[in-house]
Amino acid sequence: MGERRRRRRLQIRSVRRIVRRVELWSVLKLSLILYLCMWAVLLVAALILWSAVDSTGLIDRIEAFVTQIFGLESFEFVPGQIFRVYALASLVMAFLATVFNVMAAVLFNLISELVGGLRIMLVEEESTRFRPPRARPRPLRDRVPSRGPVRSRR
Repeated sequence: MGERRRRRRLQIRSVRRIVRRVELWSVLKLSLILYLCMWAVLLVAALILWSAVDSTGLIDRIEAFVTQIFGLESFEFVPGQIFRVYALASLVMAFLATVFNVMAAVLFNLISELVGGLRIMLVEEESTRFRPPRARPRPLRDRVPSRGPVRSRR
C-alpha cells in the first residue's frame, strides 16, 4: 500500500539541455584510459589464445603446411617477436584512437559554435525526492502561544 502511494507521488518531467562544448582535457583522459584498458585486455586475450592454440598443436601443423606449400626448408613462428610486434602496434593504435577522439571533440566544438549546440530532451523521474505526508494540525492544548514578531538587536 505504501509502495503504491510512493509511485503515485513520483513526478516525471521533461527537460531540454543543450551541449555546447566538450572539454578536450576530459576527452583526452577518458579516451586514453579506455584505450589503454582495452590494450591490456587484448594483450591478455592474445596470450591466452596463443597458448590454447599452441597446446592443441595447431601451430606446428600451420608451420608444416606453410613449409610444404611454399617449398621452404623450414618455417617457424617466433612467439616472442610476434607478441612484441602485436603489443607495439596495438599500443600505437590506442594512441592514434585517442588522438582521433580529441580531434573529433575539437570538430564537435567548432560545429557547435556554428549551430548552437546539441539539443537533448531528457525525461527525469524524480525518485530521490521524498515528500513527507501532510502534517496534521496539532491540538490547541499542545501549541505554544506566540509572543509576537521577533526583532533582532543590533
